[in-house]
Amino acid sequence: MRAQDTLSALNPTWDDTPVTRLGEWQEALGVFVEVDRSSGVIAFLRLRIIVPPKELESLRDLEAYVGRRVGILRTDLPSKPLLIRLAEEAQQ
Repeated sequence: MRAQDTLSALNPTWDDTPVTRLGEWQEALGVFVEVDRSSGVIAFLRLRIIVPPKELESLRDLEAYVGRRVGILRTDLPSKPLLIRLAEEAQQ
């Protein structure tokens, strides 16, 4: 099953979900689903964001976070334009 099909099953209005441009020092938080490196679109379960595709080079291992709750922060730092943090709650 393709990621887009999974998104549509989880959120029937996925095709209507707007793509939000992530500005500097803004963070997107959610369950990561997929990334389109050519367009710069990062998809979460109920949110899609867009960043300059060149900046995605700083997140080489982004695909390793599929299905996990993460935060992606866009900075104004030339060497680290995007930062990722694992935002899952600890198991008790």
